[in-house]
Amino acid sequence: MPIKIGILGCGWLGTALASELLKTSFMVKASTTQETKLSDLKKLGVTPYLLDVSAHFLSVTDTSFFDVDICIITLPFRRNLDPAALYNEQIKQILKKIKNHTHTLIFTSSTAVYPDCNDWVNEASILTLNTERQVSLYAAEKNILYSECENSYVLRLGGLYGPQRDLKKILKGKIIKKPCRTPVNLIHQGDAVALILALIEQKPPSGIYNGVSDEHPTRE
Repeated sequence: MPIKIGILGCGWLGTALASELLKTSFMVKASTTQETKLSDLKKLGVTPYLLDVSAHFLSVTDTSFFDVDICIITLPFRRNLDPAALYNEQIKQILKKIKNHTHTLIFTSSTAVYPDCNDWVNEASILTLNTERQVSLYAAEKNILYSECENSYVLRLGGLYGPQRDLKKILKGKIIKKPCRTPVNLIHQGDAVALILALIEQKPPSGIYNGVSDEHPTRE
């Protein structure tokens, strides 16, 4: 029987991941909040589900979405989410629905959880949480790591770019308010997908992993 994988929040990154997973023997399910995207996901070859989650409830067209061996949560932390604590509450609602036979959980977090210290950090660095977004994101990470799944991974990704997200177009016309000479953490979509695949295939110890390019250009 093929391994069943669910991608919760199958947007830009999740769709690219699904395309790679479909090249293997995995059975892939994917959720979206937009009904218009269901047909696109079906054409891609995955089983699509309409899923909406809030701080107090989670609704899904079919609860069989959670009947998976591996659940990959790529739920975006939208900047207009107010208060920011709602994000952690959404993650808690998702964890309530994950069934016991989901043995692997992968959560795409962000390097934004680190303090803006302009210095080297790693997975073991002590965090200084200065913003509500950092507090909520870190709480969500902890809930993932303390879940009852056999393997739980938090993948802290740098700023994502790639197809349809060209850095020149993203930054065009924007005013950079932070110091221009400070380095930034970035990662290409293809590398982020490869890291998720590596977690699935290699099954390293549960924990936190950073995912950034080895080059750190300045913000300028």
